[in-house]
Amino acid sequence: RDPPARRGLAVKSRSPYRMREDLVVKPRQYAGEVKYVVKDPMRDLFYILDELSYELMRNCDGSRDLAQLTALARQMLPGADVDEARMLNFYEAFRKAHLMDDAWERRIYLIERTRASRSRAFREATANILNIAFPAWDPDRFLGWLAPRVSFLFTRRAVLVYVLLFVAASCITVSHRSELALGFTDMYTIQGKALPGIITLWCILLFTVILHETLGHGLACKHFGGGVHRIGFLLLYFNPCLYCDTSDSMFFDKK
Repeated sequence: RDPPARRGLAVKSRSPYRMREDLVVKPRQYAGEVKYVVKDPMRDLFYILDELSYELMRNCDGSRDLAQLTALARQMLPGADVDEARMLNFYEAFRKAHLMDDAWERRIYLIERTRASRSRAFREATANILNIAFPAWDPDRFLGWLAPRVSFLFTRRAVLVYVLLFVAASCITVSHRSELALGFTDMYTIQGKALPGIITLWCILLFTVILHETLGHGLACKHFGGGVHRIGFLLLYFNPCLYCDTSDSMFFDKK
């Protein structure tokens, strides 16, 4: 580790802290307390900050040095033990989390992401062998086009139709339970042919899951104002799945 004197000199020679302008921030209520959800759009990472931490970070406008930031913190926290060393650790944590503007670091990151996007994506996807994700498609533009055209699917009348369809399906299932009580072999065969039955079943399941992930999770997230940038293939505990990244739902007041 660098000695404190050298570290302090390096910090003083650095440009004043400036909160990144491209961060996406939205206040949320958690257990009666105001929290701020902060999204780093470059790295697609989310952070949850308490109200005080966010206000202290907002003080970083690029015009205040560490001494001025410390003086502001003392005004916001009267009676608290606030000094430059504590504030240095506080703001350095934000800088290391890439929430502070750093033009040089941004250029390096974008160059590295361009050069090694595929290999890095593969390493990140296979980091946990029990949860291996392979992103296949960015559907955000398509969902942005589709969402306003099918907004009626999210109305109260549509919910009533869904409930009626569910009740009707349940009644049919109960009334025809003897016909639907097939054995495991019968379920996977078509007129005694096992292979066509398995292929047909998997095609139906694949089509259904794609509709569920894209038009279910993805479209719902887009309809309520979120972004959806990843849909792909997933091995969850070695079971094949499809997934849709709806992380932007963290910004929603209700889910």
